[in-house]
Amino acid sequence: MTWRRVKEAWACSASGVWHPVAAAGTPGPGSQAPSTPTGLDYTSTQTSVTLTWDASTAPSGGSVDYYEVTRNGTIIGRPGGLTLTATGLAADTGYVFAVRAVSGAGVPSAWSDELVARTKATTPPPGGTLFGFSTALRSGESRAQGITRVSALLGVPRVYRYYLGSGALTWPTSQMGQYASVPLAISHKPYPPSSVTNGSWDARIAAFLAQCPTNRPTWYLCFDHELDSKVNKGQYGLNEAAAAWNYIAAKVKAYGNPLIRTCMLLTGFSSNTRYRQWAAQIDPDLVDTIGADPYAAGATTAAAAISRYNALYDDIAAAFPGKHVVIGETGTADGTEAQRKAWITGAVQAIHNHAATTEVASYFHSTVGGNFELDDYPDAATPWREATEAA
Repeated sequence: MTWRRVKEAWACSASGVWHPVAAAGTPGPGSQAPSTPTGLDYTSTQTSVTLTWDASTAPSGGSVDYYEVTRNGTIIGRPGGLTLTATGLAADTGYVFAVRAVSGAGVPSAWSDELVARTKATTPPPGGTLFGFSTALRSGESRAQGITRVSALLGVPRVYRYYLGSGALTWPTSQMGQYASVPLAISHKPYPPSSVTNGSWDARIAAFLAQCPTNRPTWYLCFDHELDSKVNKGQYGLNEAAAAWNYIAAKVKAYGNPLIRTCMLLTGFSSNTRYRQWAAQIDPDLVDTIGADPYAAGATTAAAAISRYNALYDDIAAAFPGKHVVIGETGTADGTEAQRKAWITGAVQAIHNHAATTEVASYFHSTVGGNFELDDYPDAATPWREATEAA
């Protein structure tokens, strides 16, 4: 029998998970590490995650002996093949996995990119609220780095709000890094609306729909999420915007992926007559969810937040009975840390009170239009983080 002495050191990854980094055994002279495993992916049930990855190669005529897999930084298996199933997991819970190869000489590769895998919910959406956020990226910061930074405040997102702007209509897998499996609430601004209804966007829309996942939901805000300013500037009319939304939503329905949820976002719906006029031109049969952006707007108490949310839910229920709700943006830029925390506490409570019909709740972590970021108010983020982690 041959014995190998294992020495383990540890290092913390960008997402805060610790991994062993030292060699799995004592390498022989001239031994080289295998290539880093790539292509880490997963499927899941309510209680298990099955991982797969692409094979590593060993240089200089060596061989890959086995792989090591970690869950939340703890090694859970050393398979000789390219798959491993982690069992006994909690439903609707995210876990961080990574894999590395170990050569026949006991030399490990670098760890793969981390993968955040989530087990299936006991009751899949709709039914229960996914909490998450959007991010305003720092200079030189990647999308994944920005999500990691904000996750420290608001919790690892169960849904991520993504803004495509008016440019390319492409699924942002390459930007999401270890968060590639997180569901997206995604918006796009294809201008002008006439270019949508004349078919100019057809090929791009079809390609985008083909990229949308089939194992988790996507909330697709089919046309401009802030159309009011464009109408005010005379860039297009309400009827043009409604026609474009209907056109794209019809494409979504015809595509046939039931996990792509159409969303008609009504910023300021409770008080904005123009949005009501626009909504009246939308085909209700094409609408899966109604989006809204309730902000504090000077309010600094939990009671004020609950009152604002309740009024919004009442208005939506009256105008669009039976439709579920997407809180596409929400946040506070007002008051002290304690006051911000109070308002967010009220917002979370109101969302929980309407959990049966609220599919998404996304905090707007940005300085656009005010300082909604909570980096300087970490305690204020606590209610949102607890809701994200508990849901």
